[in-house]
Amino acid sequence: MLKLSALNFPPHLVLMIMECITTASYSLVLNGEPFGFFKGKKGLRQGDPLSPLLFTIAMEYFSRILHFTTANMKFRFHPLCGRLQLSHLMFVDDLLLFSRGDTQSVMVLLRSFATFSQSSGLHMNKLKSNIYFNGVPNTDRDHIISASGCVEGNIPFKYLGIPIVAGKMGKKDCQILVDKIVDRIRSFGARKLSYAGRLVMVQAVLTSLYTYWTSIFLIPKGVLRKIDSICRNYLWDGSCIYVRTPLVNWDQVCTPKKEGGLGLKNSFTWNTATMGKLVWWIYSKPDSLWVKWVHQIYMKGSEWVNHNPRTHMGGNWKTICSVRDVFSAGYSNGCWLADMRGYTVTSGYEWLRQKNQQVGWARLIWKSWMVPKHSFFCWLMLRKALNVKENCLGMVLLLMTSAAYVTMGRRISVIFFKIAGRRNWPAYKKNVCTLAFMAVYYSIWQQRNSARTDGVLLKPATLTTQILRLMQVHARVKLNMKNYEQELNWINALITI
Repeated sequence: MLKLSALNFPPHLVLMIMECITTASYSLVLNGEPFGFFKGKKGLRQGDPLSPLLFTIAMEYFSRILHFTTANMKFRFHPLCGRLQLSHLMFVDDLLLFSRGDTQSVMVLLRSFATFSQSSGLHMNKLKSNIYFNGVPNTDRDHIISASGCVEGNIPFKYLGIPIVAGKMGKKDCQILVDKIVDRIRSFGARKLSYAGRLVMVQAVLTSLYTYWTSIFLIPKGVLRKIDSICRNYLWDGSCIYVRTPLVNWDQVCTPKKEGGLGLKNSFTWNTATMGKLVWWIYSKPDSLWVKWVHQIYMKGSEWVNHNPRTHMGGNWKTICSVRDVFSAGYSNGCWLADMRGYTVTSGYEWLRQKNQQVGWARLIWKSWMVPKHSFFCWLMLRKALNVKENCLGMVLLLMTSAAYVTMGRRISVIFFKIAGRRNWPAYKKNVCTLAFMAVYYSIWQQRNSARTDGVLLKPATLTTQILRLMQVHARVKLNMKNYEQELNWINALITI
């Protein structure tokens, strides 16, 4: 309460915050039902939406203590932080403190933290805290470890999920990322998913695991090839190991759907595009702490466009400079592609990637109305990637015109050929036609596989009814979102055609 008042918060707001803190109560959920209440003894729980805001205010108090003590005592800044007088970095409860490796400077930091702990009640967890040295004499090192009570740590160490290394990121440093992706695949129970289901998992889960890393480092190409290999194996086989030749080349898979791919990102190009964000920050964000540090340590008054890294500068900085050279053709007078909104990762990726000719069938098979596994099957068929000796289209026509499937052909033709030929029909009816067309292809493909492996073949009438029911249910779900009663009646009538 005193800290809030000292920071000139309005008195009524301080009272409201204290009311939230002191009156918090909790209940236990047993078998899905809450039981009883008990009063909180230590303020807000960690997941409370007010908790991070209050923690930020508390750490602001700690920042002011450090600014005062480092400026008024015999404190010596870290050699790479002295020009900005940078003594600490923090993100939520992850705190980094920097100083020169002498006893007096470290003791200033420890006393500052002790002052903060006494007034706030927040204490250091020494089991989770480490201290790192470089070029410090053993006598000073032992004294500092004894005074702090922390264990000496080794580089690299993890901060915010990323390994902090002394030099350029190597393959060994990225092994934890590869292991994390492999572990996630093993937890999926992946073999129960279809191709379309595994595609969603690659897009939504596996890609997100390394996207965060690519925004900070230029990951070694060998690591990206390994990640691509794991994702490719998972897509085609549901595991991390796939010994057969993939049905479609990975470079073709990693192209937009409108160009005949599956819409995945090329990891090499995406990594370069995300690093381009750092290049843009140096152009456009002079107030950023990282940009100020870069100017003080590396650029030292030189223009970013003409800056050439020196031999002794770190590998990560040289990498950023090489990415700048890649994007140099896209910048004009500090503007990216003459766009006043500035650089975005998406625009950088589109600028870098190799463009392919668009295909007309992509807009048809990837509509939101379509069943995902039907869309994936038709994509394989149109790319001629199915592992069959027969031409799939020829097989469909043969089955549709044979005596055994004449009933199926008649009923489906009523839906597809008559309705699809009417240009003035609403969009939803045309979508139902496309849904029927793709369902026929997929169902006959299933019958072909079933006949060859198990010797079982459904009767045409049964298969036709299954397709019509699928159309009815799937279209009903889509139309229920808009509550179209008339359209629902039309869909329901399909089953009686």
